[in-house]
Amino acid sequence: MFTRNFVDTHFPRLIAAAKKRLQNMTSIELKNIKKYPIAEILSSLEFLYGRRLSNDDRKVAVHFINLEIGIMCLKQPQLECRITGTKYIAEPFNFARTHLFLNTERVVIGSGDNPRSRFQKALIQEAKAHDLLRLYYDKTATHLEIISRSVDLLKILFMEKAMTLKEMIQLWEIA
Repeated sequence: MFTRNFVDTHFPRLIAAAKKRLQNMTSIELKNIKKYPIAEILSSLEFLYGRRLSNDDRKVAVHFINLEIGIMCLKQPQLECRITGTKYIAEPFNFARTHLFLNTERVVIGSGDNPRSRFQKALIQEAKAHDLLRLYYDKTATHLEIISRSVDLLKILFMEKAMTLKEMIQLWEIA
């Protein structure tokens, strides 16, 4: 297969190149996102990460890339692109809410510092940094399909007590 030296030397560059390609997609490419092989790129990244990371760490890394792609799509004006973006965003939040993280250190039930909790907190931090709730629930650009895909995001925000009063009022006003 691959030697350890080859993996250590070339895989980080391949991973960086693939991530850069995804992060630098133009608005035209994002508008036609369904035509691009994003699933194949993500699966290749997961394979490359698999040579360096544990199964759970690899999945977490790919989910953060999913989140980046989803946020880029959600910021686009086209409804179809925004809906596609919510699909990419929902995946990491669903994973964080449901995955057991069995292949990392032992999870202590009730502990706030376990792999799932750390992943959820990192997702919340990204959601807050990109103001995801505003993107999902903007009065002028929201759609029922977009709102329906925010369930896992909301569940994690509520479970981690990460919603502000302003955000709750914003949700209430949209409803």
